[in-house]
Amino acid sequence: MNAEQYISSGIIEQYVLGLVTETERLEVERMADRYPEVQRAIAHTQRALERYARAHSVPPPNGLKPVILATVIADTSPPGTDTDAPREATTASASSWRWWYIILPLVGIVIGFGIGYALYQPAQSELEDVTERYEELQATCTDTRTQNDRLTDAIAAAYDPQAQRVSLGSVIEGTTATATVLYAPEQTLAQLYVQQLPTPPTGKQYQLWALVGGQPRNMGVFEYDNATVLPVEVSYVADAGAFAITLENEGGSPVPSLDQMYVLGKI
Repeated sequence: MNAEQYISSGIIEQYVLGLVTETERLEVERMADRYPEVQRAIAHTQRALERYARAHSVPPPNGLKPVILATVIADTSPPGTDTDAPREATTASASSWRWWYIILPLVGIVIGFGIGYALYQPAQSELEDVTERYEELQATCTDTRTQNDRLTDAIAAAYDPQAQRVSLGSVIEGTTATATVLYAPEQTLAQLYVQQLPTPPTGKQYQLWALVGGQPRNMGVFEYDNATVLPVEVSYVADAGAFAITLENEGGSPVPSLDQMYVLGKI
């Protein structure tokens, strides 16, 4: 975990509020010694906490000081001193002010938790955003790696001297549909390169066929994207003598629709 990720985790705010364990405290201090940005984040959080405390401080009630002094004098007066009258006069008032000794710490605790929550929420939200961006980047890298692997296989097959390049020409008058099958029996590999095909209607898919002894063998349906130069992954069929592409219902067909054949090519 780098310094930025560590700061975004929310541990700095918990450290400043004193909500960490001894192990976590030592870890934060070790990270602060190692990374100046962690040290700056601690100082920034401490200043923010101080500003918040000053902004929400509760001043002592008016008249509290005389009550405290009267109570101290009464408690420290020697025996026989006539302090009953002032003591009686201040007993009720002193009792009421003593509640502040209970209330003020509770207010401080509530404010402390409020500060902690207010500081923790943005950090947690930022951490979630960073995690989401990381997962998106990881998915993009995975897709890129897959495409690179496919391109590497395509280049290797293209340079295989035993591989055969079978051109598939249009069988529909007035169209210029074309495709190429790279057929490499030594590698038991077949790759389809589509140069031009009409965009299939909704609910339809193209399907590649191999003709073996005059009988069609399914090599799979494929999604056609005229923006890519990558080969289409298709199944290898041994002893093929020709290849054809037909337009079928989405998901493919067990037998080709000959009236929907677009291209055909013989080895």
